[in-house]
Amino acid sequence: MPPHRRTSGPRPSTWSFSQSVQEQALIRLSENGKLDLAASVVSNVLNSKGKPHAFFGGYAVTLIGGDRTTEDVDLIVVEPADSIRQLLLESDPRFFMSSTNELLYRVVCQEKHIPVEILQGGEGATLRLPDIITTPSIRLNPSDIHPDRVNCEISILHPSVLLLTKVHRWMFIAESTRPASLAKAGTDFRDIITLLNWMRDHNSTIEFSGFYETRKEKLLAGFQLLLHLNEGLKDVLKQIMFPADFQTILEFMS
Repeated sequence: MPPHRRTSGPRPSTWSFSQSVQEQALIRLSENGKLDLAASVVSNVLNSKGKPHAFFGGYAVTLIGGDRTTEDVDLIVVEPADSIRQLLLESDPRFFMSSTNELLYRVVCQEKHIPVEILQGGEGATLRLPDIITTPSIRLNPSDIHPDRVNCEISILHPSVLLLTKVHRWMFIAESTRPASLAKAGTDFRDIITLLNWMRDHNSTIEFSGFYETRKEKLLAGFQLLLHLNEGLKDVLKQIMFPADFQTILEFMS
């Protein structure tokens, strides 16, 4: 018999009054605060079960100062994504599956709920995302960014790794003429700038080891394209790259 899957429906009777009051207050404060709430509940469940995880993507960038609003939360896990998804469904009634088989977090008094994208990391996984056991991560409190964010601790991929994931995707759409791709390239570029500035301000250096999605040479070509299209980034790239890597992207341009 297949595992039980919770689908959309009336609010469960286990919903507490205090949760409802707290979330209604949150809704009045911040769009990204809603994402914080979903991420904090995910983290609480997975931490209580000893399941390693780290958030990445646009939501993670908002935790280090990114000013754009995103619509979902993405996280990398060690175990198969289906098993983590089922664990969340069984552990908290606010998680449910949509009619399109998407895991959502129910936000009180809102028609639009928060998608939660779960992906398995590691070299052997389908998407070859970073292995969160060996890849560095950091813990941040959203309320340190802005008072309208949630006071909780969220684990995200280290910004140096987030930067690689962003550059890897951006490089394939940066020169696209398709409107949808151009829009996505624009948001990715904003995230890249946020990550570059964070790394410069924290004296962090780009490490390519442990990034399985593509070879280092291809990533360096992505940074070369970044510099080619935005020459004003030369100084910050020089500060956060090892000299040999920075010299390589300069040679690509010559």
